Amino acid sequence: MNRRDFLAGLAASGVALPAFTARGVAARAYPHAPYSDLNLSSDLTTNISRNVLVILRLFGGNDGLNTVVPYTDDNYYYARRTISATDVSIPAEKVLRLPDSIKLGLHPALAPLLTLYNEGKVCIVENVGYPEQDLSHFRSNDIWLSGSDTEVYEESGWLGRFLEERYPDYPSILPRDPYSIEVGRNLGRTFMGRHTHLGINIADTSFVPPRPAAANGAVSKSQLEQEYVWQMMRQSNVFLQSALRAETTAKGNRSSYPDDSWANDLAFVARMIGGGLETQVYLVNMPLWDFHLNQIHDQQEYLARLANALYPFQRDLEAFGVANRVTTITISEFGRRLTTTQSGTDHGAGSCLFVIGTNVNSGIIGGVPDCSSTDENENLKWKFDFRQVYASILRQWFDVGDREMTESLMRRQYGQLPIFRDNTIREVGSDTWQTLGIGNAFPNPASEFVSFQLHLPVPSAPSMLTIFDALGRVVAIEKIAPHQQISTLSVQHYPQGTYIATVDNTTNRFTARFRVVR
Repeated sequence: MNRRDFLAGLAASGVALPAFTARGVAARAYPHAPYSDLNLSSDLTTNISRNVLVILRLFGGNDGLNTVVPYTDDNYYYARRTISATDVSIPAEKVLRLPDSIKLGLHPALAPLLTLYNEGKVCIVENVGYPEQDLSHFRSNDIWLSGSDTEVYEESGWLGRFLEERYPDYPSILPRDPYSIEVGRNLGRTFMGRHTHLGINIADTSFVPPRPAAANGAVSKSQLEQEYVWQMMRQSNVFLQSALRAETTAKGNRSSYPDDSWANDLAFVARMIGGGLETQVYLVNMPLWDFHLNQIHDQQEYLARLANALYPFQRDLEAFGVANRVTTITISEFGRRLTTTQSGTDHGAGSCLFVIGTNVNSGIIGGVPDCSSTDENENLKWKFDFRQVYASILRQWFDVGDREMTESLMRRQYGQLPIFRDNTIREVGSDTWQTLGIGNAFPNPASEFVSFQLHLPVPSAPSMLTIFDALGRVVAIEKIAPHQQISTLSVQHYPQGTYIATVDNTTNRFTARFRVVR
């Protein structure tokens, strides 16, 4: 690669830095001063959690029903096979059965994710949505990226507000490494604070070559030109210098990735994290999941690309020794409807998402989608507001406090979900941690369903979850698998009142209390 070609590639790669507007700073972040002359923070995360979040944005509205398939539900097959002009269902015999569910399984293209699930590294959150959806791509993305209500037009992003709150001296004091990196053509809303953007974006992650190896003997013209480009980039921008430093430290990926743009992007993120970049949040854009036609073929291709990128990414993090502080989450602006549009599906309300990492509570939160009870537009009825997922990440992964959450980030308290291990969940508005032996009943009080985070001995004998009413009568009994970590029960038909949940095995009994309200 010669200097001219590389510079042209760099210009076309879309490396962009934010325009600073806070505190009267009006210059763009292209510092040409020597690195040592800049006013830099020496440590991005001094006395702050060094945990990292990687967001995979499945733009277009992924179909949750064909991603995590309710393969025992006749209503699903009736809507998508029997009365559909084209079969848009996933055959039960092809579904990858989840070990802790007799009703849900993964799309056959997600086999690599099933491996991670079986290793206890995947949490599936089902039935995610938000109130009053208009199912517009643009408006729904605004809402998901800003974390705002439907009637609020918020310019800042939920993670931009978080970073701005955590690092109030930016940009008066620049960090050594960018706070956030978005892989894509634009600096989107996610990392926009109220006053300035708190990250950079890189559109093409292949633009940075490995540093030329030290030459033995004669140095070729190509090596000299590449070294020149390296030095030029080092001196031209503090954040690109950080990326190049991480590239040098990482010395390439430890895992083998397919030749695919999404995989290349995740390989880049893995090198940045593994190479010591202290960036806390990454956003990787993965368009376009809008399958109105030819869904069976196209979604299979996309899910395979996703899984075949995620699997080596997780293995890379493990090989770099950083997996314990990295969590990956998939988001999509909405799901799809139960009924079909000939060979595809239309925009719908409820869907699922994945949270992946060595610290997640592997299992299913939210139960099975109810295909027997949709709204008048054939939309699935969502159960969890997506901001509950955000609140859980902020509280449990980034250690955000109640006051910071309410006043600055999410505008109000949202009930949390038991997404991460070794994190007890606080009741909304409470400053005391619950320490129940089987974790926490959530939501509590409940009206439609209740979930329990299980803390059973490992290995555990087969256990039974039993629900008693206030008079001691047995209301429900459910078998618990030896390694199950979450159990969800429907309480739609429970009378209002207080209930006791117990988990019994041959050596232990754990108890939790919850309320049902109407």
